[in-house]
Amino acid sequence: MVETQKVSLLINDPNGVVVKMRSCPESLVKKAFLEHFVPRFAPNAILLHLGNAYPFKSVTRVADLARFNIRDTHPSSLPDVILIDEKRGWLFLVEAVHSFGPISPERLMALQKLCGSCNQPLVFVTAFLDRNAFRKFAPDIAWDTEVWIADEPDHMIHFNGDRFFGPRN
Repeated sequence: MVETQKVSLLINDPNGVVVKMRSCPESLVKKAFLEHFVPRFAPNAILLHLGNAYPFKSVTRVADLARFNIRDTHPSSLPDVILIDEKRGWLFLVEAVHSFGPISPERLMALQKLCGSCNQPLVFVTAFLDRNAFRKFAPDIAWDTEVWIADEPDHMIHFNGDRFFGPRN
C-alpha cells in the first residue's frame, strides 16, 4: 500500500529537479507513478509535464512540449503527467485518478486532438492507487489505453485487445 505522507518527489529529470506536491490522494498517485511505474516500464523517460505541483502550479517544460508539437499548455488541456522515452520514441500521457476521471473515450479523443501534430507514438495510461479506485472507474476507461495500479506496480491492465503495452497507430 502506498503510504499517505507529505509528498516530495525527486523527478526523473536531467537537472535532478525536486518537486514538492500538495499533500492529497491524487498527488500520491503521481508520486507512486513516477517512483514505481517509470523505473519498471519507462526507465529512460524524462518528465515533460507534472500537473498541480506545489504551490499548486504545474511543472511544464513548454519548449520540450513544443518540440513534440504540443503547443496547448493550458492545465485543463494537458494530462496529469507527460513523459518522453526518447530511446523508444514513446510519449506517455498519464491521468492520475483518485476522484476525477480516467482516460475515458472523450478524454482520449481530447488527448489525441492535443497531440494531433505530435511526431511521437503515444501511450495512454490511467494510474490508480489501488483496485478499489480502479473498480470505481473501470466502466469509463477507453479502449486502446493502459491501466496501472500502484498497489500492484509490476503489472498493467491492457485495454488494447490485439496487442500489449505500447503506442497505438
